[in-house]
Amino acid sequence: SNGSGSTKIQEAEVVQSAEDKIRTRQLIKEVTRAEMSAHSILSSSNSNNVNIATANAATTTTKDDASLDENEDTILGPYERRLQQLNELQHRHQTIDPHQQPMEYAQSCLNMGDLHYQLGDMEQSQELYLDILKDLLSGSGTSEDDGGNAIMQEQQIMIAQCMHALGAIHARCGEYDEASRWYEESLKRKKLLSNDNGNGRASSSFKTSTLCHYELGKTYNGLAALEVMRGGDVHWDKAISLFREAERCYLRDFEPGMAMQNSHDNDQEYDEDHNPLQGVTVADVSKDVIRRMSPRHAESLVNVRSNMAELLRQR
Repeated sequence: SNGSGSTKIQEAEVVQSAEDKIRTRQLIKEVTRAEMSAHSILSSSNSNNVNIATANAATTTTKDDASLDENEDTILGPYERRLQQLNELQHRHQTIDPHQQPMEYAQSCLNMGDLHYQLGDMEQSQELYLDILKDLLSGSGTSEDDGGNAIMQEQQIMIAQCMHALGAIHARCGEYDEASRWYEESLKRKKLLSNDNGNGRASSSFKTSTLCHYELGKTYNGLAALEVMRGGDVHWDKAISLFREAERCYLRDFEPGMAMQNSHDNDQEYDEDHNPLQGVTVADVSKDVIRRMSPRHAESLVNVRSNMAELLRQR
């Protein structure tokens, strides 16, 4: 919501020229650094206030207390902490042999790409994802002795993850057509990996099935967010349908009955005459289900429900 009180999602500005794209990416990088650094300054100020209060209340200071005070001065803010993590990843990455450890090398690239994304460096993030995607698609990172189907499946999941990440980069930069193409290709590959085309079949193991359905939910959520960015009534309706599908995927391996509800939505083309509000409810999820989810999985479910609730509120 932009705070204007409008009940409609606003039309988003679409980046078109090459110059616009360059300026937008540079602005994202600068704004991200400024926002994260501002949070760092605020946290540091709060920390200093606590230190002053503690110092005034204390009558003696031991050697250990002094060491703690020195360590507090070196507490890193969000931006600096991400930079440190990136630096550590880059050092570790240099020790990985892409021929002997292809999957570890690919995962390292994905991790660095994600950190560049968090730091707002869209160019570096995109370059990393494109490079490793090219390697994964060419099959240069696999051999007949690498473990057969398990390695191939891991490789295909990484390919789909790269495509999703590229979609997220383009969406963040306002390049909606490119974002849509990457998201759709990622979604297609994830559907194949999950062996879930509406026939109810599951993947080879619970762990693999859960990962595939989690990844599907992520991309449905990305596509829904993209529709919100585009704005307008039709995009709003489609966003709700996509958010509902994301929720279904997140719950698929934990609440089968709930997850299969409205599963036919996944097999049909979007219909502009369809009313996405029909049957939109927030079903209860038991504590046992939440406990069985990883923190990342539970957070994603909460996020997609929050997104859907916000859209319904605006409607």
